[in-house]
Amino acid sequence: MSNWIKVDDRLPQTGVRVLLCGSANKEKVVFEGYTHFSGAFFLANSHKKVIENNVTHWQPLPEPPKD
Repeated sequence: MSNWIKVDDRLPQTGVRVLLCGSANKEKVVFEGYTHFSGAFFLANSHKKVIENNVTHWQPLPEPPKD
């Protein structure tokens, strides 16, 4: 079962870091990012805006290891 959520179905909470999936040069890519209050996607640790049309899915970040 996939944990990926379509951006057409629901967007992540504003400002919360998540995994984003989209396309770049016809390849699927996964990267960490967040949504801005405007609904735009940005790369984590950056002010670089991601082209919204390229982001198709998102999911919460996994929990870090316990050890």
